[in-house]
Amino acid sequence: MTEKHIQTVKDLIIRYRSLTEEEITGVMQTKGCEVFEVLRILTGFGAIDSCSLCKNIKEEYNRLACEHCIWGDADYTDGRYPCTQRGRGDTYCLVRESNTVQQLLYSVRARAKLMELILEEEILEEEIE
Repeated sequence: MTEKHIQTVKDLIIRYRSLTEEEITGVMQTKGCEVFEVLRILTGFGAIDSCSLCKNIKEEYNRLACEHCIWGDADYTDGRYPCTQRGRGDTYCLVRESNTVQQLLYSVRARAKLMELILEEEILEEEIE
């Protein structure tokens, strides 16, 4: 991962953790959208054209290079988005399946925690190499 991508990940973790029930409810009332759709509006979650991580990768590599994302790895070759798959993608499903504001906040914070753990692991691996 590049320094720029690491910073994008850190910024997204901070944003996920800063979301409030009031902010989410306000967007739902203003936009008339479903619970999980709020996250796309507030953070870009769930679509490659709005995700800050996808946008960062596309900017750096001139293509959607998932293998260079925090959610991908060097062995990523199956053509599916690793951020949505089992294992690392479990929190993606939690977010998508959230039906209440409380479930969404729980799911987003779980995703932020997982991102933080993956980031720590990646940084440690780089230091060892």
